Amino acid sequence: MDSDQGQIKLSSQYHAIPGAAYGISQSVLSGEITINKVNKSAFSQVKAFMAEVLEEPLFDCPYENRNQPFVFHILHWSTLMQQQQEIPVFGNSYLREIRKSDNGSITLFVAMPYSNIKCSVQSLVWIVNQYNHLTRQQEPLLSGNNNAAQSFMILQHSFRKYSVKGVNTFFFLEAAKKLNIPFFEALPGTFRLGTGKYLRYIQSTLTDSTSFFGVKACQNKKQTATLLRQAGLPTPKHKQVRNAEQAVKAAEMLGYPLVIKPADRDRGQGVYINLQDSTTVTEAFNAARKHSPNILLEKHQQGNRYRFTVFNGRVISVFFRLAAGVTGDGINTVEELINIECQSPHLRQHFRRTGKEFLILDKEALSVLADSGLTEKSIPDKGQYVALRKNSNISTEGPFIDFSNKNVHPDNINLAIRAARVLSLDFAGVDFITQRIDKSWLETESIICEVNAKPQIADTITPEQYQGILSELMKGKWRIKAHLLIFHPEISRPSFQEITQITQDLQCNAFSTADGVWVNSTQVTGSFKNSFEAARALFSYEEIDAGIAVMSTAEVLRFGLPIDHYNSIRFFQSKIEYVDIKENMTFKSTYELLEKHSSNVSLL
Repeated sequence: MDSDQGQIKLSSQYHAIPGAAYGISQSVLSGEITINKVNKSAFSQVKAFMAEVLEEPLFDCPYENRNQPFVFHILHWSTLMQQQQEIPVFGNSYLREIRKSDNGSITLFVAMPYSNIKCSVQSLVWIVNQYNHLTRQQEPLLSGNNNAAQSFMILQHSFRKYSVKGVNTFFFLEAAKKLNIPFFEALPGTFRLGTGKYLRYIQSTLTDSTSFFGVKACQNKKQTATLLRQAGLPTPKHKQVRNAEQAVKAAEMLGYPLVIKPADRDRGQGVYINLQDSTTVTEAFNAARKHSPNILLEKHQQGNRYRFTVFNGRVISVFFRLAAGVTGDGINTVEELINIECQSPHLRQHFRRTGKEFLILDKEALSVLADSGLTEKSIPDKGQYVALRKNSNISTEGPFIDFSNKNVHPDNINLAIRAARVLSLDFAGVDFITQRIDKSWLETESIICEVNAKPQIADTITPEQYQGILSELMKGKWRIKAHLLIFHPEISRPSFQEITQITQDLQCNAFSTADGVWVNSTQVTGSFKNSFEAARALFSYEEIDAGIAVMSTAEVLRFGLPIDHYNSIRFFQSKIEYVDIKENMTFKSTYELLEKHSSNVSLL
């Protein structure tokens, strides 16, 4: 049998298109895939393995001819592998058969979304290598000679440095894709959403409306507490200390129990709670100093710590996070419960995403167990929760209990809203400690221990809530009317007067060419390197109600489309004779690239 039977061959080179193309709403990577008859056994094994490690449903395949569904699977798995590491690539790929060979193999042109070229290519190569190995060796993917799980984890680990910045950002971009909101990365970790007068910027939960004053204030817990106290809101008593000796003296003044934490760190870094004596204060100070030189000592407040997430003047979630741990079943030891829990889908996914196990029997876990009179060999009662961490903040990644629809006293909700307003924040994570969430803070000993200007909300809200937040942020609108005028420089180039007239005919108040951007008949920019960059600038102007971008066919093929959807796309043709843009060789390749990006493509 031919050794190449069923083998897949990939392009040696790929073409990166920075704009949208082939129905894909973000940057596109294109190339070729050649395949002979699909080896069904190898395909089934790869499919089963990918279903196990990705734990994501496969999109409906729009292709039915010969090997196209198999290639579609490969491209889709590549996308999911990147998504698992929060690399923002979304949606289906595009493929088309371009040639057949005498030996029965076919070559497909393929285009797929990309955020980082290296990740897209490496994920594709890894999948193809697994399949090709099976067609040659007929070995299971988990055999000693080809441990796919191990190589998969190594590859996933290498992707982590390319993850989008900010815990929330990936989920907002995923929501933007579902809502059909155009976006692209304007700065590392900062994304531009929408067009024209609907344009917004986000960086995680920081937006273009977030107060610089509030962000700066929240970067120092002492300053945050001062501002809240000035507004009459409850805050902890604390002192800033420079060394362990000062910390011990301040502890005697404040009285035990105490908390030590850095003034300028978040996510629970360097926080040590319920300190009972000078020895633990000294140890905690020295440990906290590893995170920051700015250390606060404050009175420990008894109670549970609740996170109120505030957005646009209302509380959108309330939750209480437990310290990481396990729940007893009356049968297994703590050690066995940890091993069982680590095999849960949630924790397996967490491990693949981060490469870290947070349920481990380390020094801290053994110490917490000892404080509770337990060891790793103890068998907790059924339903008994056994903590393995001292703190219950977001960095310990313990489970949380949602109180959003429970009996939270209105005064406590209003307190969180007021705290966000004092700090001029549109988004805020307000950490509130109280013994009774159903009682007013005015009637109980309660404090606001911290306010985060960029709260991490990924674990506490649903994908639908992300969409709701984003829709509200965009005020329900995100696209102005957009048109595209394409010309072939060797056939006909529109004059400035012709462009101006077309702009008026389409009721646009702005247009762009490589020579610049015009808004309300006034040139507002200088020239650009190319018309793609000019069009990106065009759709960033908030004065624009409707705009038209002018690009050459060569620039469309090289750069793609500046945005992913147009009310109309028109090919400029000054000659009288009719040209079929779907068949004419001058326009055919350009038409293929853009036909899925407008329902109104025509010759002008």
